[in-house]
Amino acid sequence: MSAVSKKTIVTLSVLALTLGIAVPVFAHASGCTPGFWKTNAVNWGAVAWGPTGYSPSQTIQSAFPGINTTNLPNANDTLLDALNYQGGNGLDGATQILLRAAVASLLNAGHPLVDGFPTVFVVTHTVQYSLNVEGCPGCTFRESMLYLATLFDTENNRGCPIDQHGLPTV
Repeated sequence: MSAVSKKTIVTLSVLALTLGIAVPVFAHASGCTPGFWKTNAVNWGAVAWGPTGYSPSQTIQSAFPGINTTNLPNANDTLLDALNYQGGNGLDGATQILLRAAVASLLNAGHPLVDGFPTVFVVTHTVQYSLNVEGCPGCTFRESMLYLATLFDTENNRGCPIDQHGLPTV
């Protein structure tokens, strides 16, 4: 396990403990990128999404219950919309960056063949916390969101163990 992934696990574990969440640690974690999930939805009919329990047309608000919708770029945006977010300046840009990474993490956590960290519960609750309060002591609200997005992005780039049909690549 690399130093970056250890730091990610420790950081998410500390955040999870702060929120009272039990966190499993996986020795051989994997993760698929936002681009993988977006391409799968657009070009393959979201076949790999099936086992996750989520769909591209599902709203962000329904996938991340309890988030403050005033912080969303559009309260009716879908998970696929979030995977298309480009980010940008200010809080809106940081929110887009966070949600793009978080949706991929959510799909990774929900897929039985992607043995990544964190769990669905950790993803949804850390995003909820980040969008509802300033989650990084001494940081700005934007910095807090970008920090969490970076942690999710690290996990999303561990190597995808499934193909566009949702089958194991090995």
